[in-house]
Amino acid sequence: AMEWGTEQEAHSRMAYEAQTGNMVEEVGFHKHPTVPMVGGSPDGLIGDDGGWESKSPFNSAVHLKTILNGMPEEHMAQVQGCMWITGRQWWDFTSYDPRMPAELRLYVQRIERNDEYILGLEAEVIKFSAEANEIVKRLTDK
Repeated sequence: AMEWGTEQEAHSRMAYEAQTGNMVEEVGFHKHPTVPMVGGSPDGLIGDDGGWESKSPFNSAVHLKTILNGMPEEHMAQVQGCMWITGRQWWDFTSYDPRMPAELRLYVQRIERNDEYILGLEAEVIKFSAEANEIVKRLTDK
């Protein structure tokens, strides 16, 4: 399933760019500007304010469910986390399935930055990082 998604990402990006006119800049890993040891790998950045997340589910039923119900909640932390790390204001979430008829191949949903959500995410990430550092310290002290 992961291989399928990776293989479809370039096709998804081209379909997104053709449909929206937004050009996606492929980027690598981004470190958070102020929180040590925190970062992420956006699928792409758009202009000065946006980003792009591509999903190409192996199971077409998942793609159709996304079209009907919107971005699955399980991706919210990833999308909002990328906005937190990059400082962007919006993220276009896409689901792509080339096996679908043309009008159903690409789903696009704009997700706006939610600073309240990001504050909660930041607190949890910092808490997790502190716990992980404590475990590493205990192990290296042994």
